[in-house]
Amino acid sequence: NKTNANTKCVTHTITKSNTTTTMSTVEKTYTGSAQAASGASAKLSSNNSSISGAAFTYAYYSGTSCSGTALSSAPTAAGSYSVKATLTGTDNYNTSTSSCVTYTMNQKAVTVTAGSQSRAWNGSALTNSTCTAGSNQLVSGHAVTCTMTDGSTITTAGSVDNEISTVTIKSGTTDVTSNYNVTKAKGTLT
Repeated sequence: NKTNANTKCVTHTITKSNTTTTMSTVEKTYTGSAQAASGASAKLSSNNSSISGAAFTYAYYSGTSCSGTALSSAPTAAGSYSVKATLTGTDNYNTSTSSCVTYTMNQKAVTVTAGSQSRAWNGSALTNSTCTAGSNQLVSGHAVTCTMTDGSTITTAGSVDNEISTVTIKSGTTDVTSNYNVTKAKGTLT
């Protein structure tokens, strides 16, 4: 038997792979709940191959840049935000963060219709300040109230339009009108 006296123990070190994280702009519509971003992806920097099953965390910011203090959670209210995604590092991959991208929370569309009312002429002015939102157009728990224009009163026999002047939508006592894109529809007073 022959033994090689020059055999040495050699240590091999395998380093973590560098990564690149990307994501596209985010567009959502107001639902009354926080809406997390999604759609980030990561690739190995060395050969541009996708990382399967990658996990990400997202940082959200008010406005058009990812600067300052991040929001404590994903956006809830309609408006303009920014977001960036960070790949969660593993034993095999280094973490990486995407560029800052736009996150837009659009207003929820709602049609609010002024109340209509009809009665026989009795010498008294007829008004109706009620209004209703379209079926399933308000977030659950939200309520709408309206004021009508000055001309939405009938004082003689005939017919006039009942027109909405202002719309207020509340969740409890909190005004959430700015989260809605309101279309006003007329009622009729006869």
